[in-house]
Amino acid sequence: MKKIIAFAMSALLAVSAAMPVIAQPAVPEIDKLPDANFQQARLVSAEELAQIRPYYQSKIYTIEETVVVEPKVTIPAIYTVDETDLKDAAATVNEKAVVKSPAPVVAYVTASTIVFEQVSGYRYGVSDGYWSVDSRSNVIRDLEPNTEYRCYLTRSGDPATIGESVTVVTGDRVPCLNTPKTPMVKEHTHNSITLVARSGYEYRIENGTWQNSPVFTGLEPETEYTFYQRIKQSNTELASEESQPLVAKTGFEGPSSAVNMARLRSFIGANGFVDEDGNKTVAFVITDDYDTEYYFLMIMREQDILFDVFTASDASDVLLFNTEFPLSSSTSQLRLDFSAALYAGDTCVDYAEDYLYAFMSEYKIGDPVTGAVSSTYLSSEYLSSLWSMTAEMLFSFWDEFLYTSFGFGFRGLGFVATEGFGDLFCHAPLQAHYGETELLYQREEECRVDASNGDPYCTLCGQKIKDSYKEPSRGYHVYDNSCDVDCNDCGHLRVIPHLYSFACDVECDICGAVRTDPRASHSFGEDLVCTKCGYKSQLLGDVSGDGKVNMGDVAKVYAHTRGRALITDPAALAAADTNGDGKINLGDTSRILAHITGKKLLW
Repeated sequence: MKKIIAFAMSALLAVSAAMPVIAQPAVPEIDKLPDANFQQARLVSAEELAQIRPYYQSKIYTIEETVVVEPKVTIPAIYTVDETDLKDAAATVNEKAVVKSPAPVVAYVTASTIVFEQVSGYRYGVSDGYWSVDSRSNVIRDLEPNTEYRCYLTRSGDPATIGESVTVVTGDRVPCLNTPKTPMVKEHTHNSITLVARSGYEYRIENGTWQNSPVFTGLEPETEYTFYQRIKQSNTELASEESQPLVAKTGFEGPSSAVNMARLRSFIGANGFVDEDGNKTVAFVITDDYDTEYYFLMIMREQDILFDVFTASDASDVLLFNTEFPLSSSTSQLRLDFSAALYAGDTCVDYAEDYLYAFMSEYKIGDPVTGAVSSTYLSSEYLSSLWSMTAEMLFSFWDEFLYTSFGFGFRGLGFVATEGFGDLFCHAPLQAHYGETELLYQREEECRVDASNGDPYCTLCGQKIKDSYKEPSRGYHVYDNSCDVDCNDCGHLRVIPHLYSFACDVECDICGAVRTDPRASHSFGEDLVCTKCGYKSQLLGDVSGDGKVNMGDVAKVYAHTRGRALITDPAALAAADTNGDGKINLGDTSRILAHITGKKLLW
């Protein structure tokens, strides 16, 4: 009777415990184990397998009934207030005089910002009718362009103190002066292309609509598409011009692992026999020069296909082993089971078994069994080497058999196995690529961003190869000047402020970029020239531009409101609009007159 490896741990331990004391057996050297000649493999019948293959011992798991415990509900106490106390509290409030806040004075308005003149002891608020902002700062940001806001002051945020409010309309967006670089591809597959995402950008394919996502799906395999990107419209700027076009091609569409598993199950169902467990099975056996037999089983079960290799021998001193793993098209984590039994004569003197959970995207044939437990004669290092050897033997045999039958190997089933077979398939989620590698989207310079000097792509499936070697990056970006925000090589955006000599400057000292929201007002001298930046302007109320505010200016504003003599000069219009609401009316006439009489100065 052939010796076979024992699968029931308890049975082997019983044999080992009852055996007499014997000499230590010689453990075979791993490198002297003969390689199996797969060409000599023969099919195994159901009858032969039933005699040689051991039965598996089933296990019954008992699940205790779960007891549902109703949660405790805590009912809060109800507190009552005496009616007299309420009346007393109301009387106390009514006794306090409510002091209304003054109307706010707006200093500056942009498309997204309102700047108030600072008033000590007050908070600043704006409201568009749906929401309101109450802030300690006199600068309210992130507002919508071309929107009417009600502006007011409060004392300590108390709405009861709101007095006179003013209405302010934010300005228009300004054109975006930056035009982005050509987009870059981050990854592509047979039906999708993903661009490198950039903050504040939007993307378009062909003549389609602009979208926030840089991912384009539902594309045709092996087809070229044109892509654009631009800076999105913001509260302050309009959308930029579109970039130069990028032409990118999708990859080759290979069969999925689910399709290949279905083909394999169909083959086993048509060509296998029903084993003692009722599963369709395809089995082969190989005999080496030492008459050790290696049985290879492929068993189709309900949820997966079990691949198995075990040994049998008539030798008196022999090491027998078993390695198996289940595989399905939806499996992402793999369990590999391994057992080994060492015989001295006809007695089992040592036995060890272990298993390993491994993510299929990480496991490679030959990985050591780090969790293997040492036994009397079988060390953990020996078991690790033996497991790797038997696993490689198992995968090599079925990889060759599947490739001969279907044109794909284990890698086509969704598992990275031995090399040399199945080059018609790439499994992108597992990063198993077997086409040639080409470098796409190359640039002359190297930057800090990923794949700045070109990305390696698989020529078979078209996906970017993530674990390939890349040249080291330069470590810094290249910009035209210290104000440039778009890297010349890779398009990387940085956030950096422009340089202005004075807070009221509108043009950057370095690049000349025009800003629409100076941080402070000008400081004009008697010559109406700003002492900080040299800007020349008319004083508020000085409609004539003679450097004085008098009754002549009142007359000009009054004539304008009546339509008798319209003011057309932009500087004069700005001087006549004393409250900055964009309108010239009798209120402006009154404010100029109050300035002349000294009742309330304009500045």
